[in-house]
Amino acid sequence: MNTIERRHKLRRLEVLQTLTTGGRTREWYEEMVPLNDPHNEDRGRATRELIEIGLKERDENYPAPNHPHPYRITTKGVTFLEDVRKQIGKDNGLQWNRAREIEFP
Repeated sequence: MNTIERRHKLRRLEVLQTLTTGGRTREWYEEMVPLNDPHNEDRGRATRELIEIGLKERDENYPAPNHPHPYRITTKGVTFLEDVRKQIGKDNGLQWNRAREIEFP
């Protein structure tokens, strides 16, 4: 695995993990802000890839009061993240340096 592939894997994992905590805007997921952030493009790509493989989905009712987040993790995504946490989890977090061991669907 080369450096670029590892970076994309880390970014997908970061975006998926962020879905479980909430608090991010549609613009953050879709590479719009902050403009000076070098990871913008990576997050947008990760968002598109996670939707394509079925680990996350767009919430069509966003921004209604009872739908405060633009995306949500799918059942498949929850299962995948639970498996990842079993594989490389430690103390309620992830060992990011072991991300190369993860295989996305």
